[in-house]
Formats: sequence, structure tokens, C-alpha cells
Amino acid sequence: MMPRTGPERRWGGKERVDDEDAARERLLDAAEECFAQFGPSRTSIEDVARAAKVSRSTVYRYFEGRNELLAAAYMRENAAVFDRVKVLMSEDGTFAERVVRVTVRAINALRSGRYFPTLFSSDGALMSSQAIIASQMFYEAGQSTMRPFFEEAQSRGEVAADLDLADFIEWHLRVIFSFSMFDSPIPRDTASLSRLLEAFIAPPLTAPPDN
Repeated sequence: MMPRTGPERRWGGKERVDDEDAARERLLDAAEECFAQFGPSRTSIEDVARAAKVSRSTVYRYFEGRNELLAAAYMRENAAVFDRVKVLMSEDGTFAERVVRVTVRAINALRSGRYFPTLFSSDGALMSSQAIIASQMFYEAGQSTMRPFFEEAQSRGEVAADLDLADFIEWHLRVIFSFSMFDSPIPRDTASLSRLLEAFIAPPLTAPPDN
């Protein structure tokens, strides 16, 4: 019997995928398997192609390289966090209080994420961090999630009218990423972390009183 060469073989025993989103998901599944098996720094595009049972050119058709795969894997893990952020931002409290609350919850959620140990193991932490922080999708997702809440608060006068929202949200994303990914020699429980973040996040989000 001749070996099968149809779509099932090319896509890891599954039906051929022509939808771009579905194809990216299949490749991300394969990439995450490789990251877990070899570590981010030792995973190659060839490894991902072999795990997905596709050619290297197929991987490159959907991802520019390993760094984009790392960033996409992180953002897929982050999707549930962003969904939770939208819920938390609708809770009671001042706008500044809600942002601080969201920041603490996001940091804790990312640190306990399913793929956190894989992407940020000692041998791959620097590579993964550089890939994610340089990724356009990281900032686009954060901006699209948070900006509507900031704009609404600004329109209500809760946030200073001259605050540059794009700049603040970028800074906010970097803060969350830094606290999530890198340990500090200063131990921080949730209450201590909340106080620290409130001291620096709340002031620019508090509109000056009317004279």
C-alpha cells in the first residue's frame, strides 16, 4: 500500500486547514509542544514543522519566525486575562481603584498561567521576554482592551483631559509584564503590591479638582 500523502499527513493526521486562523492555531499547538519539550531557546522552526507535520515554508507562511511564535503563544495564553480585565473594569470603585485592581489581578493571573513555566523557564526567559515586548500584537491587544475604559473615564472627567492615553496604556502594559515576568528581591504579597502600584498608577489617573 502506498503511503498516504493527502491533507491528513500534511496537517498532523488532521484535515487540511485552509482557514488562516485555524492554521495558526494548529501551528501554535505544535509550537507550544516544542517549547515544553525543548525549551523556547532550543526550539527551531524545523521542530515546529515536524510536530505539526507540515513543511517549514508552511510555518513561515503564517509566522515570521520563532519570536513571533513565542509572542503569539503568550498572547493566546493572555486572551482569558484580557477577557477578565473587561469584567473587572466594570466593577465598582473609582477609575484609578479599578485600574490598580486590574493590574494586580492581571499580574497574578499571568504568573499562574498554564504556559508561564514553559515560556519563562530560566533558559528561555530572556528570549521570550524580548520577543513579547517587541511584538506589535502585545500592544494592540492591550490598547484595544483598555482604551475604551480610559476614554469613557476621560469623558466623565475622572481622568485628566491632557493625559496621553496611548502612552499611559503602553506604560501600564510594560508594568504588568515586568511584574509578571521578573522576580524582585523585595517580597510582595497582594496587599503590598496593591499599595505600591496605587502610589504610582493612581496619581496620573486622578483628574485635578475644578477650581
